[in-house]
Amino acid sequence: MFKLSMKLEDKIISGQIEYDNEDGSLDFIPRVNSDISLLISYINIGFDSILMTANQVWGVTPRESWHEEKLTLPSNIQKGEISLEEDFEPGSGRLDKKEMWLTYYDSEQKWLCFGDFTNNSDDKCIEFLKNVVAVIDNEQHLKSLWIKPYFK
Repeated sequence: MFKLSMKLEDKIISGQIEYDNEDGSLDFIPRVNSDISLLISYINIGFDSILMTANQVWGVTPRESWHEEKLTLPSNIQKGEISLEEDFEPGSGRLDKKEMWLTYYDSEQKWLCFGDFTNNSDDKCIEFLKNVVAVIDNEQHLKSLWIKPYFK
């Protein structure tokens, strides 16, 4: 399993996460080079292989696969960066090997949650891209990915 570390900072990568209603694609604009991808379902978290930090999110998530749920966004969100604990060669790896993570959507708040939407006080919640939050458990594994896209 991939281990993630985090570094708290006041700045994050600015931009906008966009959801295309026609083709179900999710893209962070501006696009930047990321040559390592961690996959959740069909969503990629991109990492730069030199710095080993997350810098991109993209993929496909059709609305038909979303489960409507009243979500409670974690209250302990801090800005910062997430990075891979170990060095990896460029390529991709799957985080949801055992079973596909479900996607939840709160139509009132407009947040998507990939993975476990339950909140635990031990979880670390890092906004590493604008409106993109990684929830990391106490074993340094990604528990969920929260995204509030702009719908176009």
